[in-house]
Amino acid sequence: MEVTLANHRQADFDRFERVISGLDAVVACWSVGGGVDYVLKVTAPDIDSYQRFVDGLLDREIGIERYFHLYRHQDGEGGVGTASGRPAAGSGVRRLPAYSEKLSSPGPRI
Repeated sequence: MEVTLANHRQADFDRFERVISGLDAVVACWSVGGGVDYVLKVTAPDIDSYQRFVDGLLDREIGIERYFHLYRHQDGEGGVGTASGRPAAGSGVRRLPAYSEKLSSPGPRI
């Protein structure tokens, strides 16, 4: 899940990181640059649980301006979300590559 915050003051980053670090579903979080502020690795038993997680995250009002997600099911099937996080019309389902630990290199893990 890619996350962009609405504001970029240190207090905004601190608030976001404090909340994210306390969520069991977030198994990794990287602070990155270049138009996206964070990349989160999130686990959920199914897409409905994941959507409830995202809705709960947005309800916390921790400064998320927009988010985008790619998801991968245990069986290897996945899909693509739009910048608003909702499934893109007509995007269908496509096979995604296995998760790569290369994501850990862009920034520090919190």
